[in-house]
Amino acid sequence: SNPPAAPPPAAPIAGGVRATALGDSVMLGAAYELARVLGSVDVDAAVGRQMNTMLGILQSRKDSGQLADVVIIQVGNNGPISKDQFEQMMELLSGAKQVVLLNVHVPLPWQDTNNAIIGDGIRHYKNATLVDWHAFSEGHPELFWSDNVHLRPEGAAAYVSLIAANIR
Repeated sequence: SNPPAAPPPAAPIAGGVRATALGDSVMLGAAYELARVLGSVDVDAAVGRQMNTMLGILQSRKDSGQLADVVIIQVGNNGPISKDQFEQMMELLSGAKQVVLLNVHVPLPWQDTNNAIIGDGIRHYKNATLVDWHAFSEGHPELFWSDNVHLRPEGAAAYVSLIAANIR
């Protein structure tokens, strides 16, 4: 059963949310919309980013005090992630008030394993919230460009609405 079509674009959050958003090219495609809705967001997203790079970025940002209270993460589009890497990531984020973690919609062999690792792993961390981007976007090809991964403007609006709705 398909979820309903995309929600309308989110209204900007009054007063803004101080957030750090880390991700890959999918998040990069929503960077403008993230800034519009969340206000004070530091988006650090790059094409092709994988989990090992993400762990390095988290470590250096943690060491230099450059992680906001709310950290939004999307990782797992560009290659497999392991349980160990997931736990390392959550350990680095243990000081965050809230970690908003998106799973992946990517028609590649590692999609389901990565989503299982994220879904199972997240339950062990009180500060973490899962945004089930996979379930939400399944059956909605209109949200994506022809690669079925990267976001059209409607996709970016839906992606950010879901994130905004999950920020405590």
